[in-house]
Amino acid sequence: MNQKPSVAKNVVWNWIRVLVGIIFPLVSFPYISRVLGPDGIGKVGYIYSIVGYFSLVAILGVPNYGIKEGAKLRDDQEKLGKFTTEMVIINIATSVLSTAAYLCLLAFPAFQNYKALIIIMVGYIPLSSLGLAWVFQVFEDYRRITIQTICIQAISLALLFLLVRDSDDYLQYAFVHVFSSMGSNVLYLVSASRRVKLFGYKNYNIKKHLKPILILFGMGAASTLYLNFDSTMLGSIVGDTSVGLYSAANKVTVIVSTLLSSICGVILARMAYYVGIDQQEKFRNLLRNTIICMLMLSIPASIGLILLSQPIVLILCGEQYLDAVPAMCILSANLIIAPINGLIAYQVLLPYNREKYSAIATVAGAVLNLSLNYFVIPQFMQTGAAATTLVSEWCVFAICVFAARDLLRNLNIAKNIFQIIAGCVPILAVGVLINNITQSSWLRVLLITPIGGISYFLVLMPMKNDMLLYLIEPIKHRLFKKIRR
Repeated sequence: MNQKPSVAKNVVWNWIRVLVGIIFPLVSFPYISRVLGPDGIGKVGYIYSIVGYFSLVAILGVPNYGIKEGAKLRDDQEKLGKFTTEMVIINIATSVLSTAAYLCLLAFPAFQNYKALIIIMVGYIPLSSLGLAWVFQVFEDYRRITIQTICIQAISLALLFLLVRDSDDYLQYAFVHVFSSMGSNVLYLVSASRRVKLFGYKNYNIKKHLKPILILFGMGAASTLYLNFDSTMLGSIVGDTSVGLYSAANKVTVIVSTLLSSICGVILARMAYYVGIDQQEKFRNLLRNTIICMLMLSIPASIGLILLSQPIVLILCGEQYLDAVPAMCILSANLIIAPINGLIAYQVLLPYNREKYSAIATVAGAVLNLSLNYFVIPQFMQTGAAATTLVSEWCVFAICVFAARDLLRNLNIAKNIFQIIAGCVPILAVGVLINNITQSSWLRVLLITPIGGISYFLVLMPMKNDMLLYLIEPIKHRLFKKIRR
């Protein structure tokens, strides 16, 4: 039987991976935003938003389904190998169809100015679907995932500074974008073929997987619509510059959201495993601790980013992106709710085979987002697009909580939420005070971040927040152990 890695260690490895993903845009985006400007960034962002739809069809909900079902089979190499092969067969078929449909865009007059970008970005489609990262998530092997990601990001950063030198180099930027996002998937495919045996089995049963995969596809499609369609509609209605401003507003919030969501990605396999072996108490304890941990990070992060939105935009992008500040404030507020939505939809409802409710919630959010965008974007542009995203996330939250109400009952997190909110009061006070004292962007970031963070934890400590005590206990244990020596 395969030994199950520690969830805490997996979270640490996944955070290292995400932090590397944070460092890459923090180093690259200030350079790229100034070299390419809002227009160049907007061109790449516009086509990237479109290729995302075709990639979604190619993926077809397989990764989440693969983690969910594969976690139940991970102790049986024969069954897991056959299951993985069936997923690969499905993705080969969807990749061929999606790639062919995507290349048809070259024939449309509206995309004549984007032909080169369309061709460069075609690699997203097969690489996004055939990269078998989910196999390593089944085995909870986040160490390998992290190391491979670090290698690809390091190469990507070198290529970026080597290839992108002036405002006409947006095609080179698109190439690096594809490589940095999808290069790891090539390594995953090679490594996964050594971890599990692919092909060589008999009696493949593709049909039984299609219904649950299509439900997950519906969720992913709707989610991608209201996450990507903001950029698509901005590009179509307003122009590339507005897309560039929205991308700038979204950049930092996406980084923080990814860090928070990485906790969810780690626990999906473990939660599916607990449900599969009927360990309800362990499932609920893991769920409770995950929700508290996410709120401990997301609420102060949201407040901090709202306070620092203007200096962050100025530092990362420059004065030409100042119109992105209101959108960034709104998207920062979205940090509180969006990761929780992902947790409930994928880590709570999915292991209990309630995918249809997640799909309903996501579709409702997408429809609301698209409807509001149609009326709001022409007048409020990128700020309006950000506001519709926030409203849509609250819609998804309401439906998901209702669908999972029996599983979320009696988690006893009200006390923790009160403590977290109390801890955020000094962050707000520190931020307002420092913003009024100095107009220096660097000083505001360098002062508000550490002072606010320290004051937050100093408030939680005397309140004896159980999650904070749980997190620092291993550190105290190691320190006392060294002192005794």
